[in-house]
Amino acid sequence: MGKVTIGTRNSKKPAPKWYRKLEEALLIIIIPSAVIIIQGWGFSDEAFVNKLIIIFNVALVALVKAIGVLLANGENYQKNQDI
Repeated sequence: MGKVTIGTRNSKKPAPKWYRKLEEALLIIIIPSAVIIIQGWGFSDEAFVNKLIIIFNVALVALVKAIGVLLANGENYQKNQDI
């Protein structure tokens, strides 16, 4: 396993395995947590709450996925060779 690097040149390489597992866990935990927190604030306008939930969730997913695109540690996907 190589050294973890961060950069735009890593966009075609997979993120390290530990980050892929962390990413999955974060998305499973962060999205429901954000929804619960926003709903718990007690806004009276339900349409505003729904918009806020969508904006927060899209932003959080984009942030976690963007970090994964920038990370690499030298691992590469194995090429599929059809016979």
